[in-house]
Amino acid sequence: MRTEIKKKIIEEIFDLYEEGVKVLNRFVVDNYPDIAKKQGYKKEKGFVLNARYQQWYSKALPAIKKLSPDRYEEFVGLYQTTKARKEITFENYAIYDYLRGLRVSLGGKTTVDSPSVFFTNFQQQLNILLSVSDRISSVLSDIEGTLQAELFDDELAAAEELLKNGHLRAAGVLAGVALEGHLANVCDIHSISFRKKNVTLSNYNDALKNADVIELRVWRRIQGLIDIRNLCAHNKKNHAGPKKEDAEDLISGTNRILKSVS
Repeated sequence: MRTEIKKKIIEEIFDLYEEGVKVLNRFVVDNYPDIAKKQGYKKEKGFVLNARYQQWYSKALPAIKKLSPDRYEEFVGLYQTTKARKEITFENYAIYDYLRGLRVSLGGKTTVDSPSVFFTNFQQQLNILLSVSDRISSVLSDIEGTLQAELFDDELAAAEELLKNGHLRAAGVLAGVALEGHLANVCDIHSISFRKKNVTLSNYNDALKNADVIELRVWRRIQGLIDIRNLCAHNKKNHAGPKKEDAEDLISGTNRILKSVS
């Protein structure tokens, strides 16, 4: 599932990048016809540079904010200067200035090469957008980790509610589900794979110990929780069911594992 999502996001990023390149090429056609002729760029009918750039920027902005937040301010700054300007220079002239027709001159002489600034700033925005593709895996992992953590917390909260209402077995089983999901996720993070299809809680626990992800004392603690989970899950004859303190230990112990094992 993560691979499919990653592929789709990368495709959308590259489509957006190519759309931006088209806008930049049209800018070259309008401002540097000799270069455009050499590169084979042609005018497209009905192509309005200002409108097309604004459409592109509106799509790119949330992508940068979500996938590359540390470069968001830089991306926005290339479009529009947010700081007060006593005078307009090459350094603080921005894309928005060019699009609204602001040209800077002194005594009839141009002091800021506005087309050059537009080209340079827009090209940098495209470079920032392109760099986003390298970060998608880590961003997806962060999002997935956050969602899973919230899910496991919700499961533990539900287990505590079941415990309050005297449903000891159900509370223990649900806490076990949260524990198993977390250990499976930790194994995935550390690239621990299994040949067998039906992987058990003990399998996850053993694999993490063998890979030196957890210490022996942690492995023992988890194994104790697994024993309680099994007591709650298997209602065998001639075996006493779980006690309230068993379910409490399982829930609190699972909560500690969720917070300490990663």
